[in-house]
Amino acid sequence: MESASLQITGNYLSSEDTLEFVSQNGITSSWNDISGTLTLTGSATKTNYENAIRSVSYLNSNPTPDMSVRTLSFTVSDGSDNSSTLTRDIEIPDSISDPSTDLSNTVFHFDAFDVDGDLLTNDQPGDGTGVSTWGDRSDNTGGSSVDLSGTTSPASDEPIFDSDYFGERGGLLFDGTDDKFDVPDNAINNTGTYTEKSYAVVFRTGSSTAGLQIIYEQGGGTRGYQISIKDGTAYAFVWNNSEWGSGNQYKSINLGAVSTNTNYILIASHDATSGTLAAKTWSANINGGSIITQANVDFQRAHSGDAVIGEEDGTRDPATTGNNPAGTNNFNGIIGEFISLNDALSAGDFTNLYAYLSDKWFNKAPLLSSIEGSALSYSEGDPATTISSSLVVSDSDNSVLESAEVSISEGFNNSEDVLAFTNQLGITGNWNSTTGILTLSGSSSVANYQTALRSVTYENTNGLNPSTVTREISFQVSDFEDASGLISREIDIVPSNATPAVSYTHLTLPTICSV
Repeated sequence: MESASLQITGNYLSSEDTLEFVSQNGITSSWNDISGTLTLTGSATKTNYENAIRSVSYLNSNPTPDMSVRTLSFTVSDGSDNSSTLTRDIEIPDSISDPSTDLSNTVFHFDAFDVDGDLLTNDQPGDGTGVSTWGDRSDNTGGSSVDLSGTTSPASDEPIFDSDYFGERGGLLFDGTDDKFDVPDNAINNTGTYTEKSYAVVFRTGSSTAGLQIIYEQGGGTRGYQISIKDGTAYAFVWNNSEWGSGNQYKSINLGAVSTNTNYILIASHDATSGTLAAKTWSANINGGSIITQANVDFQRAHSGDAVIGEEDGTRDPATTGNNPAGTNNFNGIIGEFISLNDALSAGDFTNLYAYLSDKWFNKAPLLSSIEGSALSYSEGDPATTISSSLVVSDSDNSVLESAEVSISEGFNNSEDVLAFTNQLGITGNWNSTTGILTLSGSSSVANYQTALRSVTYENTNGLNPSTVTREISFQVSDFEDASGLISREIDIVPSNATPAVSYTHLTLPTICSV
């Protein structure tokens, strides 16, 4: 590929919008603030252009930006023809710095960055420590006048804190058996009357999503709110089978399948402020997806059944709406943050809250950069040769990586191509001669993975007549959650120009005599 163009084609404002790119892998950029166009140039592989385009960032320099949706258009060129144009919209959310103060009518706010809720982050529990009290931050920030800290006993019911959860952010592990926190009954939480109530929870599923797993519930068989997983599906559920009319007593939103060992942000909101029942709603989404809304959801009355994080206490099944399902139905996974509000959320509020939580809790993939822009020249008969000495590995939010792959992604010939690695630094290698993939595995530092990848070698074992097809070698690394983009370098195979040998046979001629 030779170039690419990224242009803000919709609602561009030169006074505040910028596209930024860090030069890499033989690709450089220029920014035109008149047209709102970022141009990338330089001969590089398709893989490296994909990686370059994915690394482009949007920046808004205005502290109070115009909130119009921007449209970004992408085009690439091979030097002869331009691709078709793809577009993506960019939304500008309102800024949230602390949900306890930036959102209205906070009920409680639990945050694993601040387990005791004292607004300090330098006094966290030790890794592997059971936590008996998860402190409510909202009363300390002034967002709420009531302390609703969650407590548990005995010690066997205590969730476990570890700073490595959520990719070295920290979290509280619920064992799926008896771990929980009880949240106190209070008029702002569950013993009053509510026309507005909202929740936002950051959680990571465990090794199983089977059965009924209660992430949070307040209420009992008659009235209540619940966030849960049932047989691999996430639900946001509100019910009232006393005052709500027939056909409208159970409002359970199926938010789709959830996978094991995966991060999620679930947001739900009850808005019963309208004068008409049809406009009173229960809405929810997961991981920033489409907001699903159910209508005819009247205001909620007092529901004094205990409020519990991680376990049920006289709840209902979100799939069948059946009362008091057997067992305590504990959550198997990790919770990072949980917010409750007596305020309904608009669509914009859903977007803004998700933007805040996802930036804070979701993993950022590692990055590969600075590989040589020119092809490696490999001559017939050369020994095993390192592929890159300049490759840089980085990760903005993890100090440890888990694995890497180096593959011959184009031109692979399994009869002669070999990638090799010498085990080192807690990292082991495995070469698959059928697929052309060298897999590196083992928890080790970012710097160690950089050293390891720089030591990987290519060798062509055909010393007589190797294929001269250009090989493309692609690199990728992974942390606990995500893989980096691919980065690649080509290898040119240079055949030998040996002088041909001429063979001959010595003939003995007969002697001819003449008389």
